[in-house]
Amino acid sequence: MWSHLLLILTSFFSCYYILKQLPGGILDIKITLFLSVLLIPVHEIFVIYPFQFSEIVNEWILISISILLLIVLLITIRNLKPEIIRYPYPLVYVPLLVLAAYPSLQGTPALTNIIFMMLQGAGLLVISILFVGHSESIEHPKYAIIGVCSLFTAYGMYWIAGDFYELSSWSWEVLIAVGMISLPISFVGFIKNTHT
Repeated sequence: MWSHLLLILTSFFSCYYILKQLPGGILDIKITLFLSVLLIPVHEIFVIYPFQFSEIVNEWILISISILLLIVLLITIRNLKPEIIRYPYPLVYVPLLVLAAYPSLQGTPALTNIIFMMLQGAGLLVISILFVGHSESIEHPKYAIIGVCSLFTAYGMYWIAGDFYELSSWSWEVLIAVGMISLPISFVGFIKNTHT
């Protein structure tokens, strides 16, 4: 229970930091990132206080969070390219196609777990490559390293080690909270340095 409250508090901190620190000139990133982080406390509240269809609603919230974060990363990658070789802006919303296909996969835990694993792993891999490839643009590199390492560890604990060992949810939720505090600080600085 306390780890869920920790995730709620850290997501509110991240929402505040995103709204306060991101410039208004990049509203697409600001709004999408804010919405993705704002969905986290909604998910956690539904975990703490379940209702009849809370499991289905939580699945949709989790897939929406992953897709919104991938959209933010695609917008960031697009903006990093020279204007002449940028892909068309509507292509950043291609991950929304997963939402269209998701109802046909819902109800089969093996397939939904694979989709969640791939979306989350892809997001972690892309942000790691962005930070390594543009390390000179990171304002707070130690926060980037802490955030990426804690999220990769949480990912491994949840998807890989959870199959072999009995892990309490707090063990990986605390790592997610650490990543939710440190990554916005480094990512917002990265966006400000690369988009001005």
